[in-house]
Amino acid sequence: MRRRYNLWRQIQPVADILVTWASAFVAANLRFGPGSWQSAWRGVLSDPLLSLVLYTLLRIPFLYVNGAYRTRLRSTVWTVVLMTIRTEAIFFAVVLGALTVLKVVGLSRLFLLWFFALQTALTLALRVSLRLSTRLGRAGTSVVIIGAGKRGQMVLERLVNHRELGATIVGFLDDDPALDGQGIGRARVIGTLGQLAEIIHRHVVDEVFIALPPDRVEEVRQLAAVAENEGKTVHIVADIVRPRFGQAYVVDFMGLPLLTVISTPHATLALLLKAAEDYLIAVVALIVALPLMGLVALAIKLESSGPVFFMQTRVGLHGRLFSLYKFRSMVQDAEHLRSELAPRNEADGPVFKIKADPRITRVGRWLRKTSIDELPQLVNVLKGQMSLVGPRPALPDEVAQYSPWQRRRLSMKPGITGLWQVSGRNDLPFSEWVRLDLDYIDHWSLAADIDILLRTIPAAFKGM
Repeated sequence: MRRRYNLWRQIQPVADILVTWASAFVAANLRFGPGSWQSAWRGVLSDPLLSLVLYTLLRIPFLYVNGAYRTRLRSTVWTVVLMTIRTEAIFFAVVLGALTVLKVVGLSRLFLLWFFALQTALTLALRVSLRLSTRLGRAGTSVVIIGAGKRGQMVLERLVNHRELGATIVGFLDDDPALDGQGIGRARVIGTLGQLAEIIHRHVVDEVFIALPPDRVEEVRQLAAVAENEGKTVHIVADIVRPRFGQAYVVDFMGLPLLTVISTPHATLALLLKAAEDYLIAVVALIVALPLMGLVALAIKLESSGPVFFMQTRVGLHGRLFSLYKFRSMVQDAEHLRSELAPRNEADGPVFKIKADPRITRVGRWLRKTSIDELPQLVNVLKGQMSLVGPRPALPDEVAQYSPWQRRRLSMKPGITGLWQVSGRNDLPFSEWVRLDLDYIDHWSLAADIDILLRTIPAAFKGM
């Protein structure tokens, strides 16, 4: 949580420097022609490069003083846009005022207009892209604090006082009967320590803070194991834990030492790039696929009555429920017929599958073979509910039957495709699905995502 915010703050000044220099070069080429950018600065100093350096050294502190680098993780895109335009406009006015007072006449005003227009546009694109990437990478973080004593209240105080962390407090867990249901600061005691797994299943929980006294080492280990087993990021106000498959880091949480156990991918920049990649590819893919999707919609309507799209509740990141979109490939009342067909289920575990499912229409059978029925899920990607690559999106009744270790597959966003799809697709048993999902989580990288996407294309064509 904290590392994500620190990276956000570190990226912006570096990116602003690059934006300034890129804007200067492009604006000069537009005004004076290719290769003549030096002409734009000759009216200020004899050395154009030094002029650009001095301008940059003035702009970055100006942005800092005006709060450009204090953008909250929860700020809306509209807030970011207004702040950026306001800051750039003020700086533009300051520069023009300084040039007027200093009676600088050799600097092209048309170049300045090009320069500030490009600089503002690129800065807006940068800020909005970072904001969208952060939202797609992860929504507001939901937190449970174990221990409502002094240590737990110290954690709460830091979370509340530092809203840039984007934390939502689900509540405290404590074994003191006198505290049951009591409000402590801006949170409430919602259960006992033994109810941690139940609370995680009942609420959306991304991270767990364990703030128990040092003499309760064994309880800390047990609670950390429960949370880690379900793929939650665990923060311990202590130095006592033995991660089984996660990685432990000692971090400084505003002066409070924490041992953090992370059992999911945590390369923050790579995850931001994954979110941006999802967004860009989904937009392009939807535009390209629109004609095909129109023909599919027509074919569905011509064959059978009912809606073109099928929406079904699925379980997303850390138990978040969302509506998954697909082209309808079954008869209209397919869900009601499932209970009647339950005895014919051919899949093991909590999954329901029948090879010759009588509910599937002729058009639907072709859509499923080619995976075209999944194209509408690109909308789920744009909404930040799914990723292009990830674990298979599960049904709520499937998740209700999971063993604790299987729930760790919920610690990453579900994907339109994944290892499960390029390694046998529908022929895989449930246990193999879970193993592949956990293997994907434990060894995730951007390169692995690209490899899976490339392998998905021939896998889909095989069904044609």
